[in-house]
Amino acid sequence: MRVQVAAILVAVVVALCSAGVVHADGKGGQGSTSSGTGGSGTSSGSGSSGGGTGTAPTNGPFAPMSVQGWDGGAYHNSSGETYCELYDDYGSNTSLLVGWDKYGFYLLITDPNTLKLEEYADLEVLVSIDKLYKGKVTAFSYETDVLELDFGDDRKAINALRKGEKLVLEEWDHFYTLYGTGAAIAAVEDCFNRYR
Repeated sequence: MRVQVAAILVAVVVALCSAGVVHADGKGGQGSTSSGTGGSGTSSGSGSSGGGTGTAPTNGPFAPMSVQGWDGGAYHNSSGETYCELYDDYGSNTSLLVGWDKYGFYLLITDPNTLKLEEYADLEVLVSIDKLYKGKVTAFSYETDVLELDFGDDRKAINALRKGEKLVLEEWDHFYTLYGTGAAIAAVEDCFNRYR
């Protein structure tokens, strides 16, 4: 549970998307695994204001970066700790955010169309990434539609996310395409190692 204020900050990003600040570029999508239908395209994000390690950032990124349509950078939280995040919008108020902090790697999914969670709850989520990885991941729900998957230092899962094409949330029978995540994950890890 790193980002106590993540739900509020993600809502700001969603509001930016609704206001037209973020625009679609048709890179990937999401969909149900049972029907095999794709979702809407992704778009370049406007950057995340995520929280890293449980407190809000004091400002925007002190080292902005953009990688294959994922936007964000290196941030300091109010305690002065560094974390790095990159965000990508999947349309329909759905987004993925990859991050790295002192606890390791995390993935934040915002999806009001699929996720129906209890607010502020610890849970385990069964995920699969192509045929590269399948396992239960420690997770936390910030709102009913915001889920953080905490991969920490699980190199098998992280490498699968970097190489895979689809992340499947088994309980919801739903997938997210992983376009650009390899580059985004490498960038946030390098960023954290550089600025911590």
